[in-house]
Amino acid sequence: MAVRGESGWQATHQKAFGKERWKELIKSLRHPVNHAALVNPFLPRAHQEETCRERNLQAHSTIPLIFVGADGSSCAGGAVADDGEGLVEPPDLATASTAASTAGSTAGSTGGYAAASTVLEPTAVQLLPCYFLDGASAVAALMVGAEPGFSVLDLCAAPGGKSLMLASLMFGESGGAAPGRLVCNE
Repeated sequence: MAVRGESGWQATHQKAFGKERWKELIKSLRHPVNHAALVNPFLPRAHQEETCRERNLQAHSTIPLIFVGADGSSCAGGAVADDGEGLVEPPDLATASTAASTAGSTAGSTGGYAAASTVLEPTAVQLLPCYFLDGASAVAALMVGAEPGFSVLDLCAAPGGKSLMLASLMFGESGGAAPGRLVCNE
């Protein structure tokens, strides 16, 4: 008979990883995540710099395109709690997000989405200034080695941190000059 619940989960993983290694792994899993920030490379340089100043961010010492809190704290400090998909929103965007979702729920027969005639082209004001993610997501995307002109298929794209990192590497600095393709699927 299989052991169920927390003790069954523990037993399964102890068997898979070994008792001593599992003790260290479970400590890491229970440790709070220190989020890093991917500052939007599609914004004008002045907006990127302003975002870093406002959020007290500094470039990570070894991971390109990633920023961390200048004081060593998680750069998502003060963010609204995790939405259940690993995403966190800074407090200043939470109000706008709530208003947008309320507006979307009254969109009528469009299934919660704005009608196509009301969709606007993104501008620097509409683009999010940064995306908070676990540093491991950034490292995983970097290991792909994507560059401008590459074609990349991301089959594990949700909630989107690795995909945004890949898009930043492939299209951010080049401004989309080099043809390439990023296909994201979950």
